[in-house]
Amino acid sequence: MEGIKNEKDSMYEFSLIIKHKVDLGKYDECLELIYKKMAECPHDPVPHNLLGILMEIKGNHLLAMKHLRAAWALDPSYTPASINLDNMGSNGSRKLYVFS
Repeated sequence: MEGIKNEKDSMYEFSLIIKHKVDLGKYDECLELIYKKMAECPHDPVPHNLLGILMEIKGNHLLAMKHLRAAWALDPSYTPASINLDNMGSNGSRKLYVFS
């Protein structure tokens, strides 16, 4: 049980790092970190959610939605992906992002 908690804490901290870098406009750094985390944790929804947010910010709505749906498919109970899917909808009109 302790391992699961540490993993969740680690992903939460990772989300905070990505949010901070996004706020600073360091999108390329974010992309590199997210791809690395995806390779390390292929079954975790967090990196897909973060990549979805980043792609939406960069203007690639279609790819953003694909990654948000991937996050949701990996874990339908992962609330940030569900909220982001709802917020971005079919045209990405609501620019409210839930990082974690």
